[in-house]
Amino acid sequence: RDYGELLNGIAIEFAVTRSVRDAAALLDAVAGPDAGCYGWAEPPKTPFLSQSSAPPGRLRIAWMEKPLSGVPVNPECVAALRDAVKLCEELGHEMVEATPQIDEETHALATLRVWSANLANMMDGVAEAMGRTPCPENLETASWATYAYGKALSATELLQALDTLTGVSRSVGAFFHDYDALLSLTAAHPPWPLGEMNQNAPGMTAEKWVEQVFTTCPFTGLFNSTGLPAISLPLAWSKDGLPLGIQFAGRFADEGTLLKLATQLEEARPWKNKRPPVHVSSLYSDLSSRKLLTNPWRRLKCGYFTRIGEKSMGADKDSKESVFTRGENALSEKDAERLFNEVNQEHLPYFKDMDPK
Repeated sequence: RDYGELLNGIAIEFAVTRSVRDAAALLDAVAGPDAGCYGWAEPPKTPFLSQSSAPPGRLRIAWMEKPLSGVPVNPECVAALRDAVKLCEELGHEMVEATPQIDEETHALATLRVWSANLANMMDGVAEAMGRTPCPENLETASWATYAYGKALSATELLQALDTLTGVSRSVGAFFHDYDALLSLTAAHPPWPLGEMNQNAPGMTAEKWVEQVFTTCPFTGLFNSTGLPAISLPLAWSKDGLPLGIQFAGRFADEGTLLKLATQLEEARPWKNKRPPVHVSSLYSDLSSRKLLTNPWRRLKCGYFTRIGEKSMGADKDSKESVFTRGENALSEKDAERLFNEVNQEHLPYFKDMDPK
């Protein structure tokens, strides 16, 4: 099936990049209409990559601390937002506390309906391709509940939801007549541990699942609904060393201003060298510092992770031989065995909680 606009336009496909430059370059590569597209934003006169390196000038930036839904915000995140406001002021921008005005309860219901109707249609498409029937036995609890909710909606209820999103777009678009950008948090809470947001929790409903998602991320959905550009920047870090996103949204089709501002912020508070405590680079540097077969390790570091993957897939316990002893500079089987055991003993605890699937 060709689904056209994902979720009636409230979902997009892009990528997480490590730099603003890469985001701009990728946007240049993928932006624009495909064959038969019935609507699109006017392409920029200057490539996004070129725009991203230009100074943004002095901008009038609105900022909002409280979500439209009124859900609570973690104090660490509040502090991160206020610090971002201060940083923008130091860079010369005019900062104004202001919030778009919409009926958030109606907006949330419209989002639930558009989301559920589209997911039900997508699941039917997958079921058709696989020759299977959606049911509680082959879908997680939230997915099954959303499927059932979407199938029960009427055509007029979906159209009413789309009318609501149109109204939201017009209200928020008018808000940007007075501001160049809107600063908010990306999420209301630092990143959760895996499993905290459990789609398979007993009793999960479509309403509860959407509420759970937007209680954690109450600021981002507005820009899914309106189609206005937005970018999340890791300008702050939690006490646990995890990124706290700061979101900047802008006027329709004005990605250029956001990219210029983002580049300025990246230069003022760079993040490219930030790494989590468990990261492939820390494993490699640790092994090198111990002078553990340094040169062979460089040849075999990919083999180490291949071995982890093979273990996850239930490969034979002796598969290390084919991984560690292959190639013209291969180690002897004895040395490969020693390297394999030392690496695994030291580093596999990092992976003990990973789901083999």
